[in-house]
Amino acid sequence: MICFEEYFRRDMLTYKRVLDITKAKANLTLWLEYFAFAVMTTLEKKLEIIKNQRFQENLPSNFWKLNGRQREILDYLERPDLKITNKEVQKSHKVSQITASRDLSKLTNLGLLLPMEKEGRCTTPAFK
Repeated sequence: MICFEEYFRRDMLTYKRVLDITKAKANLTLWLEYFAFAVMTTLEKKLEIIKNQRFQENLPSNFWKLNGRQREILDYLERPDLKITNKEVQKSHKVSQITASRDLSKLTNLGLLLPMEKEGRCTTPAFK
């Protein structure tokens, strides 16, 4: 995720000065140059983080294997307008809440599912 606030907060004096000059002159050129520099600087930092990131290579080979339920969950979600919850997995596959959670967690950890927003404190998120 790219966040420019950190860049702007580091030097609030310059940030406010650029905004004031932009408003006073009614010309966006200075603001666009400042913003473009912020984008470039922020993206360079993110690229450095990505380049230096180490991936976990000691995972067992079975971590990448999907069981039948997990494949069926993915097949069900082939349509972009569908989502699934833990309770739906429990009902459709006749498994416990823990088993459904493990299946959904594994698919999420593999990057195959994206958790949707939670509706409340104790609710299980839907997955897409």
